[in-house]
Amino acid sequence: MVSYNEKYSQSWALCIGINNYVNASPLDYAVSDAKEIAKILQTTYKFESEKIITLVDEDATRENIFRNYLDFANKTELDDRIIIFFAGHGYTFQGNRGEIGYLLPHDGRTDDFSSLLRWDDLTRNSEIIKAKHMFFILDACFSGLAITRALPRGSMRFLKDMLKRNSRQVIAAGKANQTVSDSGGPVPEHSIFTGHLINGLNGEASGSDNILAANGLMSYVYGKVSKDYRSQQTPHFGFFEGDGDFIFNLEEETEVDKNEHITEDRLFEVPITNGDEIINTELSFLDRTKEYISDNKYRIKLDDLITSELKLLLSQINNKEFPLEESDISEEKIKQRLWKYDNVTLNIRTLSIAISNWGNESQKALQSKIVSRLSDHLTYNGGVRAWIALRWFPLLLQMYNMGIPYLLNDDYESLYRLFNIEVTPFELNNESKIFIRAYGQAVSEINQINVIKIIKEHERHYVPLNEYLFKTLQPLLEDILFLGKSYENYFDRLEILIGLIHADIYGNSQYGRYWGPLGRYAWKYTSRYGENNPFIKLKTEAFDIKDNWAPIKAGFFNSSFARCEKTINEFEDKLKKLNWF
Repeated sequence: MVSYNEKYSQSWALCIGINNYVNASPLDYAVSDAKEIAKILQTTYKFESEKIITLVDEDATRENIFRNYLDFANKTELDDRIIIFFAGHGYTFQGNRGEIGYLLPHDGRTDDFSSLLRWDDLTRNSEIIKAKHMFFILDACFSGLAITRALPRGSMRFLKDMLKRNSRQVIAAGKANQTVSDSGGPVPEHSIFTGHLINGLNGEASGSDNILAANGLMSYVYGKVSKDYRSQQTPHFGFFEGDGDFIFNLEEETEVDKNEHITEDRLFEVPITNGDEIINTELSFLDRTKEYISDNKYRIKLDDLITSELKLLLSQINNKEFPLEESDISEEKIKQRLWKYDNVTLNIRTLSIAISNWGNESQKALQSKIVSRLSDHLTYNGGVRAWIALRWFPLLLQMYNMGIPYLLNDDYESLYRLFNIEVTPFELNNESKIFIRAYGQAVSEINQINVIKIIKEHERHYVPLNEYLFKTLQPLLEDILFLGKSYENYFDRLEILIGLIHADIYGNSQYGRYWGPLGRYAWKYTSRYGENNPFIKLKTEAFDIKDNWAPIKAGFFNSSFARCEKTINEFEDKLKKLNWF
């Protein structure tokens, strides 16, 4: 798996505009569109002039376009970004398996497919181009875009996290059989689509945080073009690969963390365009889950859906797909394995977030099956310690994807049941234990062998596993729950409760020691957070409300404030002795 940095090395662009065609009707402003985009990239976004290739009219032949496009495979590096802008005619052909989209070069003919640029040829060949981010902007109408999804507007993402993920994004001016205006846009001598694109690039598409990303720009242009009274076109856009985001104005946004032991990142928002409706193909599974949750008559269907997805997941996390004997414990192997776990658990995590947030008590109870059955596969007959420890990763994800929605709804009764689900022991021949205890053992094992610290970006973090989870969990929770900047508060609160409840159980057992897994809140305790210290906030809340505090009323701390008070004080003493910072 490829590793990317939190910055761009070089910025490239291929800007194509065709007014005069050999075999098609002329256009008025495609050339000025391409030239203006090239100018904005250079002057506003600091693309170097020699890295911007502009092909207009007779220079924009199929051979020239394709050669310059493929040449990016030879001259770009991993941390580069590329803009591909095309203004001209598009063409759609109905194939045996659906519509196929083509771009018409200067010398193209619609009766000669060999003279056209097939959109699929561009997407497939993007695989050989190393640049982590590519953004295709097509002022042309055609269908056949293989878009997997569009990011919901108003979603928030971590800036540096987006820079570490690859992406291939695209927006096209309109669909097949729509009339695309070549003039009459909001900017003189430009099309409607490119006119709104220019305004977006000039700052109108930036969010309140002033960060301009491709997702925000696409959302802005979609809303403006579809609502423009002169327009008869509806852009379509989204990802066709990856889940990062092309960032335009990066210069002052990637300063190094102030302390190398912690993760600091900035959330930025995809601006909301009121009244827009975008089909998100990934949401179809979520929509089906919501439908089953909406009425108790679907309880059996919901149970069947959980069972089928759980069986599928268990078939995907076997020893063949995640071998325990693999000797290579390199950074790339660890990142690849974590990415695979994240990918194969997507549907089950979507189910859990939705049920935990909107489900009733009986529906939430169905989820105990997920935790119990996922723990069943944890028994092993030997292998490399790192891979054995990471077998817990799907369950660690479940703790957060169920726990955070419970906190969002102040549902401490469900959180209590989650913590107390009986699971298979971590090791053979051990007795079963409750989830919160098993979670603590798994985290302890992962931390002891420093498997996450092998990843370069986490090698000096105080709590590398928690920092990894913090970034990994956010996108899906954000898209479903729309948490915004409150995400970090819920994340911290859950980790504090995990630490305290584990310490309470541990301290009142035969061990007699108030130990619990630490989270990101631990380095915040002794840092510059001051009054915003999340542990102190929770402690103050508990000590003010006492026996009526929601976690106590739900059954935590044996429903006793006195026991809660002792646990918090004992645990806080350990935080004070960390000497982090």
